[in-house]
Amino acid sequence: MKIHSRAGSASRHKVALLSVAIVTLANIASNIAADTPTSTTRDLPYPGAVCDRGFRRSGEICVEVRVPANAHLNVLGNDWACDPGYKHLGSACSPVNIPANAHIDMLRDDWECDRGYRRLGSGCVPIRNRENAHVDRLRNDWQCDRGFRRSGLTCIPIHVPLNARLNSFGTDWECKPGYRRLGLRCEAF
Repeated sequence: MKIHSRAGSASRHKVALLSVAIVTLANIASNIAADTPTSTTRDLPYPGAVCDRGFRRSGEICVEVRVPANAHLNVLGNDWACDPGYKHLGSACSPVNIPANAHIDMLRDDWECDRGYRRLGSGCVPIRNRENAHVDRLRNDWQCDRGFRRSGLTCIPIHVPLNARLNSFGTDWECKPGYRRLGLRCEAF
């Protein structure tokens, strides 16, 4: 029986401590809110002082950062940046209009064409398939396959002479060790 009364007493004690903790946290939050400036400007306490988050320096005062729609405070908290899918346009953020065959870019403030398409004006056009070619690494043009080189709008084979090999890029030839290039052939030293 005493065990039960001690357990009940411990529970009441925990509830009382929890109530005190909640009231204390509420008071701290109230004090923080009271210390937070509600005006749009605030004098700096000393030269070289840094403004609080949400304010930027303007001469010797801190001015509140006005964050437009579709934007947020930047990492430093002293300016604003557009949300992903929006781009900075004057003092506002306008939506990025993504055309067909495109997607939002890595910075998330513009668009780029999908693989196999290239940008043309405000849209994406297909990269024309060419024989012995493929879409380049940037995905917005084509380049010749290894062993071929670009000539106008086509890819022509690279003719590798005796005692030569394709270079590491596969876009030209080079002489093997012990040989030097003379015109279109390789001769021994």
